[in-house]
Amino acid sequence: MKKLLTFIFSLMLMHQIVYAIPSGDDFYQNYFKIESKGFSGNYLTYWGPINNFINPTIGTHVGYFDYYSGANSQQWLIAPVQPGSDEFFIINKYSGNPIYVDGNSVKYNGDAIEKSKQIFKFQNINGEYCQITLASDIGFLYHKRHTTYNIAGYPNGYYYSLAYYTNKPSDDYSYFNITVAESISGASNVSAANLIDNTNQIGNIPYPPQLSSYNDGLSDLVSTTTIAETWVPFCLVDDPARSRQLQVLETPYYKLIRKQAYKKVITEHNTPGVAQEITRSETYGIKYTDTYKFQTTLKHSWSASGKIEAKISEPILSLSANYSQQLEITKTDVHEYSTETEITKATSRKIFFNSEQAVRILIFNLANIIRFERMDGSEVFQDTEILDKDITASSAWPTVGIITEYDPVLNKNTITDDLPPVAPQNLNVVLDNNHPRLTWDSNNESDLSHYEIWKKGGEEGGDWHLKSTTSNTYFIDYDETVVTGPAVAFEGKAYYKITAVDNNSNISPFSNQVEIRIRFEPLSKSWANSMDGGLITEYLLLQNYPNPFNPSTTINYQIKAKGFVTLKVYDMLGKEVATLVNNTQESGRYSVELNAKELPSGVYIYSLKVNDFVQNIKMTLLK
Repeated sequence: MKKLLTFIFSLMLMHQIVYAIPSGDDFYQNYFKIESKGFSGNYLTYWGPINNFINPTIGTHVGYFDYYSGANSQQWLIAPVQPGSDEFFIINKYSGNPIYVDGNSVKYNGDAIEKSKQIFKFQNINGEYCQITLASDIGFLYHKRHTTYNIAGYPNGYYYSLAYYTNKPSDDYSYFNITVAESISGASNVSAANLIDNTNQIGNIPYPPQLSSYNDGLSDLVSTTTIAETWVPFCLVDDPARSRQLQVLETPYYKLIRKQAYKKVITEHNTPGVAQEITRSETYGIKYTDTYKFQTTLKHSWSASGKIEAKISEPILSLSANYSQQLEITKTDVHEYSTETEITKATSRKIFFNSEQAVRILIFNLANIIRFERMDGSEVFQDTEILDKDITASSAWPTVGIITEYDPVLNKNTITDDLPPVAPQNLNVVLDNNHPRLTWDSNNESDLSHYEIWKKGGEEGGDWHLKSTTSNTYFIDYDETVVTGPAVAFEGKAYYKITAVDNNSNISPFSNQVEIRIRFEPLSKSWANSMDGGLITEYLLLQNYPNPFNPSTTINYQIKAKGFVTLKVYDMLGKEVATLVNNTQESGRYSVELNAKELPSGVYIYSLKVNDFVQNIKMTLLK
């Protein structure tokens, strides 16, 4: 029992351990205290400059140091260099100054400070404590206590400081405990988890919509898509509306947002029926005034994959009093921008119209839009556009009937008519060696591809269907045999019409319709209605149409003499499943419909019996 209680107590102690490193978004949500393990109860504290004392120092408030500035002096922003990074700036809440390493000394503020001297990592995490080291160097921060002496040389007190050692054995004075001191006001939306990452859509955002009318101008920016976002520590930002002391309190982090959209750069229209080429100036890149805005505000750039990276030059002046920063925009990381004083670079865009219609065209270039905003969503400066001349798009009216092509080598848009061909003219059908021969006049369109032959009735029966295609101006239907002269048994009609199709699959209206008499062998569904009362000289049962069928089909037959007629249907086992005719009929031609909706799929036999004539034919029901 004693061992069990000891085990449970040990588990309770383990559960209560507070680990040294905050997790996840805690860094974005809170200010922290940094407590020394060797001098428990002593916290990293910002002191004003006192003689030659090294700052910041670690220690409790000593009354005769009049420069102690309250609770904020012992609260620190531990700011990730970028979301997901394990590298941090350590910035005092009272002063807005980060700490940096200068040899063995740890200081705040200063000029020409290298990036590698002010970005830290946590290492050797041991329960509630860890060591703090430069991200680019070995060693660790170390808490020291210094003795002070009076004028006679006797010890009269002490003060604490922070040092950095690369060769000192680690002990309790190199370990620190990091705990939450206070939450950051308004930081509930600051999180690495809520950042948008659509970098797979770089250069592949939705194409601009087509115009809905001739007067539709669309917006200047269309298909706007957020590509990527990141949180930027305020120490990398020179906010013209905030001092660094206000930044650390009101907006310790800034959101840098990259969007892409298509920006309308040219709107143009033609004179209908007139071939004309128009040249327009097309700007691209970024205005010099905007580059200057970045140079005085921010130092970030986009990697080739679209991620946002801190690109801090060395040496850097950013962490001195003015906090000046730049945005690097290079050909590899974003794209080219102008060094001219007021405008972006320009190139010539050519637009060639050759259309009988009234055409309006809008030309778009891909724009990278950079937005920089505070934690409350207010913008630091107006959104900035960087135009890419190599990714272009267009929208035009009308949306059909024209072709818009772009030549990137010539930077030229060509707009031509894409109207459907006119209907083929003068379709005619004649006899050609007992087969129907269709002829028609040739279309004059230069982009004509072929003609489509449409047919109804004839040997195939049924409604209009595509019979064939041809690039000639004639077609012979070898499936049909033409009937000439007086009407004959088993005679019907075939009907034809044609369309013209161009290279862009535009289809003309139908031509005129022609028809011709043809012989059925066997007769199709249209047989019973096509007969004209010619002499019947034999009994005949025809193949049903359609076959296979579902669920209905038509059976045609003729009898040459009056008699008692039966027409029955049997399954393959000989079982009668339907009686279609069972009465006396006069000589003539007859058509009967079978509805087999109650029968299962399969092969059936229908049998005609009249006088001494019997004939059986198979048919197939497919459901």
